[in-house]
This record gives sequence, C-alpha cells and structure tokens, in this order.
Amino acid sequence: MARRLRGAVELPRHVHRVVARGREYFYHQVARGTKHEGPRAKLPSDPHSPEFWTALRQVQGISDGVVPTDTGLRPAHVQRAMEQLADKPGAANGFLAAMQALSKWGRAKGLLDYPLTDGVEAYQIEGGHRPWTDEQIACAHEHLTGMVRRGVMLLLYTGQRGSDMVRLGPTMIDEGGFDLGWRGQQKTGTRPWCPIFPELAKEMESWDKTPGPFVRNKLGGKCSRESFTKLYAEAKVELAARGIATLEGTTLHGLRATACVRLKREGFADSVISDMVGMSIAMVQRYTRFENKRATGKAVLAALAERNAKS
Repeated sequence: MARRLRGAVELPRHVHRVVARGREYFYHQVARGTKHEGPRAKLPSDPHSPEFWTALRQVQGISDGVVPTDTGLRPAHVQRAMEQLADKPGAANGFLAAMQALSKWGRAKGLLDYPLTDGVEAYQIEGGHRPWTDEQIACAHEHLTGMVRRGVMLLLYTGQRGSDMVRLGPTMIDEGGFDLGWRGQQKTGTRPWCPIFPELAKEMESWDKTPGPFVRNKLGGKCSRESFTKLYAEAKVELAARGIATLEGTTLHGLRATACVRLKREGFADSVISDMVGMSIAMVQRYTRFENKRATGKAVLAALAERNAKS
C-alpha cells in the first residue's frame, strides 16, 4: 500500500523513509522489521527526481516498461501540492517546473504513459524581490542593531545570498575582500572575490574578530539562513510596534538586488558586478533593469536640456 509523502508523492510498498540528524533517507526493503526481511537498498534522497524512480525500478528488478500507476503520482496530486503552496507562489512554480521536467523525461523514456502536470497551471507572480529604496536603507542604518544589523549590512554591501552571508567571517578576508573559495557558491559553483567597500569596512571595525561567522544566533552559535530570516522578521515587528514601518514589505533577498543597483549607479559594468557578487550577467541585468531605465531616462532629459540650451 502506498504511503503519502510531502509534495503529494506517495511511497510505494517496501519503500521506507528514515530521518536521522535532520536529514531524510530512503530505503527499499521487503518485510522490514520481520524475521523474513530482505536486503536493504539505499535510494536517492529526492523522491521527486527521475533518479529516485529509476533506482527503485532497478532494485525491484524492473528494467523496462511503464511505471505502475499504483505509485499514486497523478495530475490531481500535483494540483493538490500547488494548492498547499499557494502562499508561496515562487516555490509552487518551482515544484511545478520540476514535475514538468520529470513528466517529460518519464514519457521520453517510456516510463510514463500520461503527463504528470496535465491541466495544472502555474501561479502568476508580480513584482518579486524588489531593491530597497534609499529611505529603507537609511532606516536600516538608523534603527537596526546587533546581529540583525550585521547581517543586513553584509547583504547590502556584498550582494551575497543569505546562505553564503551567514558563513562570512574574519578568516575569509583576503587583501581587502571576502574570498569565497572556501566552498564556492551554492548554485553556480564559482569562486567570487567580493571587495569590502569602505561603508562595510567601517561597520566591521567594531565587530569581534574571533574565528567563525560574523553573524550568530541568539545563543552565540552558527546562524542558518532560515534563522536569520526569522531574526529579521522579529526586528521588523519590533520596529512596527514603535511606529517605524519603513521596512515593511522589504525582503532580505531584495538586498542582493540592491547591491547590484548600487554598483550599477557607481558605473560598474554588468560583467564586473557579476564577478563581484557571484551572479550571472543575465541575473544582474534583471536586477538592474529598472536602474537601466532610470539612467536612460536621465540621459534623454540631459540631451533635451542641452538641445534647448543651444536653441
């Protein structure tokens, strides 16, 4: 009998999910826990991936043919998962894209005889992570304190992802910048060298230089990206209670866009910004598209003013 798993995927018979030290593991074992139990075979960790189902078919001794429909993964399940993620449209659309890729791969390999996402629509998303305004940046400088201030300033002046920011520490400083070669960027695998601008250097003067990350949790230990997001949310609530609502609507990831905009205003080329923040040129252009329009508009006004002065 299939068992329901997160994301609407159902685990087929003899597949078991084990959680150890906060991580998920999946195994195939017949008659587990009985005196007749069979050998245990480890499966890939993502039950949404094609590799998971391919590995499962191999341990089941199935080499070809169509995936049995009793695995339970149907368009209705994908739709239900989308509805459960309605408050996170970005994550929902990411999940749908993964299911579409899985469906395309499965049908091409002859492993599926139906599309997994038939009739399932993506959510329309407006806006996104907008760059912070000058007023919001000034508010952060004036009112944020402690570890929240440290994290926000690091994000603002380095443009790094939150998952990389929480790892930044004094031992990573190399010739006036942060050398991120200690692990590389999570998504791109590149090794950016991020300069420490004077504004950030001034902030860092009072920070302790002990080994470890600059930003720590309330207990003084390492702070995850998720934990820092919660700290920032709490700080916004505290400010709102004091009648300061300037930071309402801001996101931490918006600071990544803000860093790109700031560098763009300083006259740096997209390729240079890409190197400094460890971001693709296409993404830099996306984040700075409004700034590019602003610059174009100002250039037009300047040209018109010059023309009028001559006439």
